[in-house]
Amino acid sequence: MNKRLKIIVIALIASIGIPLLGYGIVTLIKRSKEKEIWKVALEKGTISSIEEYVNQNPKSHYINEAEAKLKELLTLDSLEWSNVLQSQESSMAEKYIEVMKPLDGKHLSEAQTLIDSLDWLSIQFSSNLQDFADYIKDHPKSAFNESAKEKIKRHIGTDEESILQAYVKSYIDDYNNKNLDKIMTYYEPTTRVYMTRKDINKADLRVLMENELEYVVSSQTNIDPTSFEISKDLIGNYTINFNCDNTIRKDFNSTKTDDTHAGNRTYFRNIRYNFVLDSNYKIILLTYNILSEQEINVNDDY
Repeated sequence: MNKRLKIIVIALIASIGIPLLGYGIVTLIKRSKEKEIWKVALEKGTISSIEEYVNQNPKSHYINEAEAKLKELLTLDSLEWSNVLQSQESSMAEKYIEVMKPLDGKHLSEAQTLIDSLDWLSIQFSSNLQDFADYIKDHPKSAFNESAKEKIKRHIGTDEESILQAYVKSYIDDYNNKNLDKIMTYYEPTTRVYMTRKDINKADLRVLMENELEYVVSSQTNIDPTSFEISKDLIGNYTINFNCDNTIRKDFNSTKTDDTHAGNRTYFRNIRYNFVLDSNYKIILLTYNILSEQEINVNDDY
């Protein structure tokens, strides 16, 4: 081959080979980069990491492998979540989280919400204060935490309940004994509600009670301890309801009454009381309803 032909051949080879070589080098670099990115996604091994790889590298050399891996993970996620939905049990939701949290499952938030809900349903009517404290500790992000905190705030212990029962019994005894000086100590300077009166001050309240007790000779009250209903609101006010039997003797021998009421009369009454006390055990509301009443003796010694 003469010199000129050699030059032409070399030039031809160079014109074809150099671009091919360049393309090959570029391809190798690209393939290496793709491999590195795929390796990172695969090492994470989560649904989100594989999905991100598939979405950002649709023409990758590893796209088929990535799609197959994503399908495998989504199938597992779907199966585990289906088991939760069928069982509706906390244990299955916990298993879902255990299996799928490392894989970034699609239903982790829903599973935790289900656990929170089911566990709340199991304790919401509990009388054990510790159940609510444990719930808050074990479910730090639960939507029911505020309800659990309310339960704790409104909880009334056995000792507290006994104190409240003794308190209202003492009040009833003082009222029956017409001990108005003592009775006034149960009230704040202004009482929100007393029977039909609202925002009544102590002076007016005392006059009202004097009128109530004007003809009362004696009064005995037996509280039904099984009828007590006590609750507490979030600011510490107590609502107390109970039933009692009351035997009351009145002397109507007064010019203030007409002849039809003259003499001593004794009545047996069944009464339903409603007290509201503030956190300092002061009465802010008191009403009562006479559920039944009958006269049991007239003009006889009581």
